[in-house]
Amino acid sequence: MLRSGRRLALGTVAIVAAASACAPMPPVVLPPSPVTFIEHTVDGSIGGPSFVSYADALPGGGTEVVVSAFGKPAGGPGTVGIYQRTGAGLDSWARTDVVTAADNIKYPNESTVTDLDGDGDQDVVVTGGFFQCAFSGPGCGTLAWFENTGGGYTRHDVLPPNQTNFFHKAIVVDFDNDGVTDLVTVGETFTTAAVMWFKGDANPLNPRFNGTPLVIGNGGGSLPEVDDVDNDGDLDVISPQYFAAGRSFAWWERTADPSLLNPTGTFVDHTITSVVGPAFEIRSVPNLKGDGVRRWVSTNHVNTTFNGGSPASGVYELDPASGVTNVWNANLLSQGIVARPSSPVSLAPGTFNVGDIDGDGDIDIAVSGDGDASLYWLQQQADHSFQTFKMDTDMGQAGGGSVADLDGDGFADVAFSSFEQDVVKIYSAS
Repeated sequence: MLRSGRRLALGTVAIVAAASACAPMPPVVLPPSPVTFIEHTVDGSIGGPSFVSYADALPGGGTEVVVSAFGKPAGGPGTVGIYQRTGAGLDSWARTDVVTAADNIKYPNESTVTDLDGDGDQDVVVTGGFFQCAFSGPGCGTLAWFENTGGGYTRHDVLPPNQTNFFHKAIVVDFDNDGVTDLVTVGETFTTAAVMWFKGDANPLNPRFNGTPLVIGNGGGSLPEVDDVDNDGDLDVISPQYFAAGRSFAWWERTADPSLLNPTGTFVDHTITSVVGPAFEIRSVPNLKGDGVRRWVSTNHVNTTFNGGSPASGVYELDPASGVTNVWNANLLSQGIVARPSSPVSLAPGTFNVGDIDGDGDIDIAVSGDGDASLYWLQQQADHSFQTFKMDTDMGQAGGGSVADLDGDGFADVAFSSFEQDVVKIYSAS
């Protein structure tokens, strides 16, 4: 849910100038899945769930399911909750509230779970907002963290509520190498985006993060990552780009570290590619093909009915074959992901994650169709190509795709949400 008009589930709500509809592309007929999935309901009555992730968020060990929900109708107060298993299987869950309606956070997006205050428990960074708020009043952007006090969560705003910029994800990382974690994010509007970071402060008498954004550069958006993109030993930023027009993915190369004289640091902007249309997510995947090589996997966010069939909606490998500072190759890995053609703002695909879904020892990919109502998984083949299969055919706008063996039975468990159906499910391979 990043941008489709109906997709208020991960962030797909963008108003796109309607192009004249082209003849629909013939559908790709996918083979039946070689893996059977058992469905488990985590929550079947949650209003408008959107982002879903796995984290070790609560005491007791194990992995919990962290769910953001926009609420219904979207645009009112949303929620963030943590679901913990209460039995040996995957059918019994207890919810712990992090964000409630009383917090009045609209469009809560992807949350990050980590110990921010060094007290041994897990806190939660919450991002929020969407461009639609700007058309009905003030912005609704949120950048906050919720302190785990042992008896609940206490809110701390990094920025004052109702920002003009909205935020889809914040990365917690020691960005300036001073021993204290910082926040790196992208602030977006309907037409602009800026990569920024907020300096962390370990002094308990001060706010945990300085509220003055340090702006690295323009562009990016959705779900960025912090990584050593060029393998030179320092941290860069890499990001999809959606609302800011002109390219699909970009990265910002660190050429000088932050310092007293240069608090932001110095970063050089590089376009990765502009050929796959507006984009949703990118991830670094070490050893994707079993050869020890790190590769970049990504999703775009388009509707092939309204773009003449090109670029294709799908999962792409971005390959810096001609050099990391030059334009990268974009290689389509998936087949048959197509947004419902009812509107130019129904866009596909959405979020994804990776893991060994079929238990054969290599890395597969799970991806939400988003504007495509199906859920997909990409099975890695012996030649390291990927074959796309459907995991479910009727989940509406979906988010999630996290992959892990939650119950220790040796089979991967994949979490997805459905904004339209108000449900969070786990698909357990068997």
